[in-house]
Amino acid sequence: MPASSNTIPDVCAVSWGWHRSQLSYAGVGSRETPSDVMELMCHCAGRLERCGYILRSGGADGADTAFESGVRECCAKLILLPWRGFNGRRDESYCIWQYGPDHAKLARYFHPNWWACSSGAKMLHTRNVAQVLGLDCTVPAVFVLCWTKDGRDSGGTGQALRIARSYGVVVYNLHDPRVREAFEEFATGGRRPYALEEEERTERFRLEFLAEGR
Repeated sequence: MPASSNTIPDVCAVSWGWHRSQLSYAGVGSRETPSDVMELMCHCAGRLERCGYILRSGGADGADTAFESGVRECCAKLILLPWRGFNGRRDESYCIWQYGPDHAKLARYFHPNWWACSSGAKMLHTRNVAQVLGLDCTVPAVFVLCWTKDGRDSGGTGQALRIARSYGVVVYNLHDPRVREAFEEFATGGRRPYALEEEERTERFRLEFLAEGR
């Protein structure tokens, strides 16, 4: 299902401007993420910030909080909340809670049992669209870094992962021992995982292409 552009709410205007022109990744995962994995997420977020990446996350307990805690500068993160005040969040400049109609359409399209969801759950799944595709559904994350309990596209995180795979966004699930080992090395100053380097080169080329108006 292709996404069309839609109007960005006024509250998003400033943040959207600087996040559109940057490399972004989605840092998401289960609220039940183990403490050692959350520590790794924190370190990875710090290293990715130093490499020039912007974090997109959701402000929930567990994985989301771990990623956010690793980012030092406000301009290096965009926290996408399902509603204002979610999880006790204040109105920080980097928090967004309003989304366009395309986000809701895509959330409905990708969820396997949308009509069984409560209104709150629908709002949570809608914000997951923005984590992966951006605030106007046209700027996909370079990759998704996550942890799910069974290593599959399960739980609330599964919505973000389904969207990512449909749009060709690489998913790195830290439940996979090989992925975890690669990011443990990366977090401590080692080389980036090969696929990550390839995706970054592709994304930088895409941004240059768009900037030149081709």
